[in-house]
Amino acid sequence: EVSTHSAAGGSAGGIIGLLEVAESDFSKLLAEVEADEKSAQSEYEAQTKANKLAKAEKETALKYKTKEKAETEKELEELKSDIEGEQSELDAVLDYYSGIK
Repeated sequence: EVSTHSAAGGSAGGIIGLLEVAESDFSKLLAEVEADEKSAQSEYEAQTKANKLAKAEKETALKYKTKEKAETEKELEELKSDIEGEQSELDAVLDYYSGIK
């Protein structure tokens, strides 16, 4: 019986050893996964911050470009009106000049 108990004790020790190795492996894996997750979270937060900044910059640029476009269109309309006025004046001068000849 002593040898049977001894063999059983050896098997139990082997199983416990195997379980200890498995626990150690799982602990290492858990630590790696947690470190990877923390790194990924940091990268996500940095990218989110960069995206918010880029979005704000683009919205500001769009605001100014829209304002600039409106001002340019207004200036264009004023120039068209000036051209029409100048053309009317030129036509009147040419008519007068034709009448003098």
